[in-house]
Amino acid sequence: MPFFDFLRPKPKLDQLFFKGNEEAFQYACKFLECDPVKGRDLPCIVEELEELDKEGRQSFRLRLASNDGGFELYGCQAIDGGVPPLHKGDLAIYRVLDYYPESRTTHSMLRMPGFIVAKIEPVYRLSDGCWRVVRP
Repeated sequence: MPFFDFLRPKPKLDQLFFKGNEEAFQYACKFLECDPVKGRDLPCIVEELEELDKEGRQSFRLRLASNDGGFELYGCQAIDGGVPPLHKGDLAIYRVLDYYPESRTTHSMLRMPGFIVAKIEPVYRLSDGCWRVVRP
């Protein structure tokens, strides 16, 4: 009977669906742990395709999530074959291999070497803290 529906447990919301990539990025900056720590996966937005080399590898300028609203990093590349082609405005995951805060090259990959490891959709799973990955 519908009258007793209020007694049934309510399903818990497990996924957050965002209107777009920018909204997902802003959520990450505001609510997720975004310190540039070795081994951490940071959400990012592709700001620009910088170049395409002879082997077909793309190089990008990214805006990485940070608790102060994001910062730019240029000269970034994706892992070969593991990431679908990226375009301006796409949401992705950048894996930090190391972090050198004392480096004078503030926006270069020399300060925070790493790779783009996945293209993601603007869907965040609360239960395990993962983004929905776009498969190649």
